[in-house]
Amino acid sequence: MGNCACAKAALIFSALYMPAISAYPNDLEDCDSAVLETRIKGCTRIINSKQDDDFTLSKAYLNRGFGYLKKDRYSLAVNDLDRSLELNRKDARAYLFRGIAHVLMDNFGMALSDYNLAKTYMRSDDPLADDVNALIKTVEETKSVLRANRQKVYDKHFSKSDPQAAQTNQNNKIIKIVELNKYSFSVLIDLDSADETKFPELAKNICVERIITYPNLCVLGVWDDEDVLPVQLVPLSSKQKDAQLFSYELGGSLWNCNKFPNHSGNECFQR
Repeated sequence: MGNCACAKAALIFSALYMPAISAYPNDLEDCDSAVLETRIKGCTRIINSKQDDDFTLSKAYLNRGFGYLKKDRYSLAVNDLDRSLELNRKDARAYLFRGIAHVLMDNFGMALSDYNLAKTYMRSDDPLADDVNALIKTVEETKSVLRANRQKVYDKHFSKSDPQAAQTNQNNKIIKIVELNKYSFSVLIDLDSADETKFPELAKNICVERIITYPNLCVLGVWDDEDVLPVQLVPLSSKQKDAQLFSYELGGSLWNCNKFPNHSGNECFQR
């Protein structure tokens, strides 16, 4: 199914039409070129000139990002599309192209978010509107299958190595899991059912289930208050830090000793 999502994205991507931008004729003609190297160089000259308005610059970043995407340079494409969206937050095609790049990098959660934003801002009469809906459906199906397969492996492993770990989720009632990026998660639990001694296993369980590759890179926080639950990847506020029950980062665990005083020393959050 993962290959299906990538194939679907590639099929739509190969047929995309790029709108023209209007500023200085020479460089912009190159920035709209079907020849990728010419396109990238022309857009780069516009970007480096720093003489154009935000709309023109956003289109230059969009066109160059599209060029990088077609050359399979996905990280560069994402960087340019990020810059394009900073200048124009409602550009549906920038979200669409960035979503395609994320799919091709196996970042399915981020891809789905971008596809949904593309759908939000895309006109109903846009020729790509139906394709965006198809991409959303494909990624949702892919994520579901990948998570199910991962969970099967996880369940089989713990049924043999640690029967108690398979009960971790039952000991801590999960209300919500927010995927901040490919490797980072915020978890909301019911504190009344919380067993803090099971938090490390809870974190490992979620990381293994949610991360398709390299779950050891997982970063995860646990809260019991939805009002302070992080929903985007930005530095935590002091209020969020104080309310955090538990943190799991790259295999390490830290406790909030304001709420769990039995943990002390190096296990506690540093205030």
